Parts: sequence; structure tokens; C-alpha cells
Amino acid sequence: MFLHAGLLHLFVNVVVLCQIGPLMERLLGSVGFAALYFAAGIAGSIGSALAHPAAVAVGASGAVFGLYGALGAFIWARRGEIPYHFLRRYRGVTIFFVVFNLIFGLSDSKIDLAAHLGGLGAGFVLGLALNLRPNRAASSLRPSAIRVVACVLLSGVVLAVGASQLTGLVDNYPHELRLLAEVEKQVLEQLRTANGAEEPISDDKLIALMETEVLRPWRVALARFAGLKRVPESHRRQWLQLVQYGTLRLNGWQLYVDGIRDQDEQLIKQSQELLSKTDEMARGFGASPAMP
Repeated sequence: MFLHAGLLHLFVNVVVLCQIGPLMERLLGSVGFAALYFAAGIAGSIGSALAHPAAVAVGASGAVFGLYGALGAFIWARRGEIPYHFLRRYRGVTIFFVVFNLIFGLSDSKIDLAAHLGGLGAGFVLGLALNLRPNRAASSLRPSAIRVVACVLLSGVVLAVGASQLTGLVDNYPHELRLLAEVEKQVLEQLRTANGAEEPISDDKLIALMETEVLRPWRVALARFAGLKRVPESHRRQWLQLVQYGTLRLNGWQLYVDGIRDQDEQLIKQSQELLSKTDEMARGFGASPAMP
């Protein structure tokens, strides 16, 4: 809501805000205006995150749309009290702004339409809450302080609930990648220790080591990593490559264990060829060789 994609983006939002802001502050008061602006902006951000969980959105458009939503609510709620010239002028401006920007948003994939709709909807609902009064004969158009405070608290609760729904929309891919890398580091350290032993290790001990300290932890870590369901689109290609890489390593190590157990030179040769392939992939990833 505070970050923008550049000076032009910031300039456009400031110009629009200068057009609608003073009017809405006069209608709602400073506290009501601030509450509406921030609530609509946060609602737009939540809408954006729900629609595009892996994308990073910037700009105050959701908050600005919220002001126009509130203006629309004000015009509708006070249509019997507002002077005709005011109603005619701002009703047309509001409809034009909303319709034009929604149509323009549909034509450009870079425009975050979800943020616009989230802010617009939140602004309209809060505008109704701030402007619908049991006492229609009241002289002031501004909402009462009690109504403003109640709307602030209510919007805070609603936004908190909405924000809580964002948890788990996407997998924490960097965290999962670090876990896999840590297991790989431990596994390869076990292999280096076995290869660097002063006395040759027996086949039975080598098989036991490979099964308990290499295959088992790697199989568990790989299953967790490959089982991610909500990988961000920006990382999906790398994730698929790493799953393939990890699977080849697992198969290569398993063939090596089977070859030693059965004293089958062909299986050992196949495992070495497979692990050589993973070594080439590992150099591309910056990882360590996989040869036992």
C-alpha cells in the first residue's frame, strides 16, 4: 500500500487521491477518512494475496478504490438528502472511475484487479456502515464518533480474520529448499567419512551405513520436498529439476547398495553412471558430488 512501482505509478495515485481525498475527508471526518483509507488498502492487499499468492503487489490503488466505493455508498445512502447538483456530478464521476478502471484492468494482466475489487468492496461496505443512520433527521452528514470507532474495530476484526487466511496459501519454498540442502550436506558428510576411513570398511558396515545414514534421511527429505503442493510459480521449474535430481541420487545410491549386497558389478556400474549424471546436475546447482 505504501510501495509503488515507480514515480509515474506514485504520481497517478497521488493525483487521484488529491481529487477524491478532500471530499471524503469532509464527508467522513479525519478519523473516519483515515480508518476507511487504511482498511480499504489492507482489504485490497488481502484480495491481491488471495488471488495471486506468489506475486508481489505494490501501490495504493486498493485504498483509492475504497474511497470511491465509500463515495458510492454515501451517494446511495444519502440520496434523499444530497443536493441534486452534487449527486449528479459525483455519481457520474464515481461510476466512470470504477467502470473505466475495471475495464482497463481486464485488458492488462499487469494491473492487480483483485486489489482494486477488494478495496472497492471494503470501501462500499464501510461507507454504508459509516453513513446509514437510524436517525435520518440528523443535520450533520458526518458519521458520529461512536460509529467511526465501531467501524474501525469491526474492520480490524474482519481484516485480521482475512489476513489469517493467507497462511499456507503458498509453500515456504526457500525454507524447504534449505532443509533439503541441510540433509544433503549431512548425507554427503557421512559418505566422505566412510570413504576417508583409515581402515577399509566391510561391505556389511557400508550397507548398514548407506541404509541408515544416507538412504533413509534422503528418502524422507526428498519425499517432503517433492510433496510440496503450493510451490510459487517463480520457483516451480527449479523445484521440478531438484526433484528429478534428488530422485536420481536416491536411485543411484540404492543401486550401489544392491550391487554391494548381491556382489553384482553390473548394478554397481549402473549406480556409478547414474550418480555421474547427478554430479553433472549438482555442479549446475552448486552442490557436492554424489559418488559414494
